[in-house]
Amino acid sequence: MEKVRKQQAFWRTYGPVVIWWEDLLEIVSSLKQYAEVSISTADYEFKSLDELKEHVGAQATLFVLDIDTAKPFVSIDLTRMEARLYISAGPQAAQLLLELDGILSRCQRPFPWAYRFWFVMLLSALSFGLNIFFLNGRPELVAQIASLALSGLSLWPFWVGYVNVRRVCVIKMQRRSERRSFFERNQDQLIMLLVGALVGGLVTFAGVMVKEHFYPSTPAVNAPKSP
Repeated sequence: MEKVRKQQAFWRTYGPVVIWWEDLLEIVSSLKQYAEVSISTADYEFKSLDELKEHVGAQATLFVLDIDTAKPFVSIDLTRMEARLYISAGPQAAQLLLELDGILSRCQRPFPWAYRFWFVMLLSALSFGLNIFFLNGRPELVAQIASLALSGLSLWPFWVGYVNVRRVCVIKMQRRSERRSFFERNQDQLIMLLVGALVGGLVTFAGVMVKEHFYPSTPAVNAPKSP
């Protein structure tokens, strides 16, 4: 009796991913070698990435996108809470897994394990232990520095919770090379904040000067010591 090795399906899940335009092109190019590709958002279905880009805009950011083929059946589900790849059993399954898994793994945020539940729990326990160690019987300066550092650590679980609920998948319609720095994206707001701070400081200083001119502060007089 001849033994035949069964073909198997593959599936993978990924940590939070940021997918840029060239990554989408690479994914679709890999799939087009085997079948027609279907691309859809929560509300619309598109025949090509160019059609999607024309619809949403070249600077758009998406959080939901499905990329599928029928034969072989491949499903790449990108949602706010999950990034999942499924490939049905077939002769091309292993090769597709090699190509698509390589792309999606590369798109994961740095240190994807830091977004796992177990790491958040470990970090919380470590923060609690260090808090007890540093804040009991330590010099005041050391305690203050440690408290500030531990406060920063305690913010990470909140960020992880936000990402895992709302931003597991971030899909950019622009190329990675076209992304702008934080200052470039927010320079108008930063300039307004700086101007507002300067104006506020000047107004406060002017108010103090006017007050001192009309209502000068009376210097404190020490009470005479009793003989």
